[in-house]
Amino acid sequence: MSSYRQGTVLGLTVAEAFILFSFLLLIALLGLTQGDEAPPDSDTGNAPRVWVRPAEIETLVNSAKQAEGARKEAEQDRAAAERGRDKALEKAEEARKAEEKAEQARAAAERERDKALEKAEEARKAEEKAEQARAAAERERDKALEKAEEARKARKKAEEAHDQAQSDLELIRRKGENPPCWYEIVSAGERKTRERAHYVFNVAIFENSIKLEPRPAPPGGAFDDGGGLYVDERKWLRIERLPYGKALSNNEFIEAVSDLVAQGRNRQVRTYECVFAVKVWDMTPEHAKKRWKHVHDRIIEESFTAYTVQNDEWKGGD
Repeated sequence: MSSYRQGTVLGLTVAEAFILFSFLLLIALLGLTQGDEAPPDSDTGNAPRVWVRPAEIETLVNSAKQAEGARKEAEQDRAAAERGRDKALEKAEEARKAEEKAEQARAAAERERDKALEKAEEARKAEEKAEQARAAAERERDKALEKAEEARKARKKAEEAHDQAQSDLELIRRKGENPPCWYEIVSAGERKTRERAHYVFNVAIFENSIKLEPRPAPPGGAFDDGGGLYVDERKWLRIERLPYGKALSNNEFIEAVSDLVAQGRNRQVRTYECVFAVKVWDMTPEHAKKRWKHVHDRIIEESFTAYTVQNDEWKGGD
């Protein structure tokens, strides 16, 4: 309606103003015709009569009809304009709603795009982590292969040493000698090896007693029967519990070492019969050398492989 009222004059539409103007014109013409009416007839008793020219009346009637037709056309145009305005408003509302839907669809598409980008970034990071894990696994595999190769070489060397030790042991046994329980393989020249005994403890022979002094376990372990480390064997053989530093009689000495000697001879230390080795010091005076010889030959060497120390000083006390 506001768009239709843009063509108004004093609040009236063009058609309404034109109709009003036509009626005013008709009234004015009627006033003119009254000025031209004939004087009254004095001879007659009839009332005065208005005279109007037929041509002017017909013109006024035609003008009134034209004004009414123009009003109707204007009314029809106004109604059509209002209908067009309403349709335009409906289309504008539909366009607005379509625009809102398009904006919502665009926002949803942008959110989906952002989610897709986030997922793509997560997938890229996951792929990077997987690649890093694969590279780390390959490095660990290479290290494991290197260690396996080193272990294979070490095992081969150990097997070679074991075979050599077995060969040396067989040679010793063929000679009728008792192999040592604790030993290490050393070179004997000309690409040959031999067993060098490790000493289990020290022994000092005095005029009236025998004393023991402890020795630490040698490094490593036996090669020929898969035995453990010497330090572990020292514990379960209870060598550390021997009565060190005490003055022992002959019988007390024999009783103290009897279990150790029996375990070597009964193949509880090695898979074959073996003898432990000890270092022996002669601490007897000159008049007691018979005792020294008796204890050394009949007591100690009956149970151990004895090495008589000549130059080193006994540190176990009197």
